[in-house]
Amino acid sequence: MRYGFSLMLLMNKLRTQPDMMDALGTHLTRIQGQAEHFGPTHENVVASLGEAYQQTLSTFKNRIVVQGDPSLLQSRMMPERVRACLLSGIRFGLLWHQQGGRRWKLIFQRGSLKRALDTL
Repeated sequence: MRYGFSLMLLMNKLRTQPDMMDALGTHLTRIQGQAEHFGPTHENVVASLGEAYQQTLSTFKNRIVVQGDPSLLQSRMMPERVRACLLSGIRFGLLWHQQGGRRWKLIFQRGSLKRALDTL
């Protein structure tokens, strides 16, 4: 839940900065071409997604601190994978917001959301 709330906070900051949205859109357009050429899970695509996150969203004052085993987090390609996952979380947050999702819904409906995820 902590990561979810942090992602929602970053998503709201991103929505208020059209120049950052444009920069991220440019990155994603370029990465889409890479994904079509190499495949969506290729190292180059994941590295590009991580780089896009690092150049855009990680420049905000509020940052997401990922906790875990330091030896795993420092292994090859892991930082890029984590950043790519965070970027996908931001994308999910934007889509969820466009469909009427709000932070307060996440707070008050987290029990039903957890049950739905458990069944999946």
